[in-house]
Amino acid sequence: MDRKGLSETASRVGMTWLAALVTGLPILALLLIPQLMRSRAGSEQLLGIGTALLLVLVAGAVAVAPIISARAAPLADYWTPATALRTTAVLWRSRRAASILSLGGFVAIYAVAQLIGLGVAELLPYVSDNPAFVEGGVESRWVIHYPEYVVQAVVIYLVVSFAVAWYGDRLRTLAVG
Repeated sequence: MDRKGLSETASRVGMTWLAALVTGLPILALLLIPQLMRSRAGSEQLLGIGTALLLVLVAGAVAVAPIISARAAPLADYWTPATALRTTAVLWRSRRAASILSLGGFVAIYAVAQLIGLGVAELLPYVSDNPAFVEGGVESRWVIHYPEYVVQAVVIYLVVSFAVAWYGDRLRTLAVG
């Protein structure tokens, strides 16, 4: 790919990423609730609910990634918000291997988001032992440091949104090619 093509691709993915950031705000909202996303901040039941909600929201983002891409980088009469899902269905039937690889790319980037989040948590620990905790007392065992937690959640959100944008753009590229 030449420099102009690379620049166009980067611009298109960047626009799609911005659209994915806006569309994925419910994911960010969920990630910002430690009681639903961390067992140390809430209960195992709340963690189960949070994990299920995250799965639904991320799966929903993947499902609408073609529409996000088509809104951010439409291609007249071929890759538009009205045609993107239909075109994607055709791609999944006619170019199954390429479609699976594209989804695999999303999964890989999503996994990187989790690893980066872990790295951020190592650099900026969001939880510590509560010195006021006494077995059988009313104080929580853990103290959640919300500013550090927010940094971790936002970093994960940024990378997950990029994964959605990349997947949507990859489908667009397959549709055009």
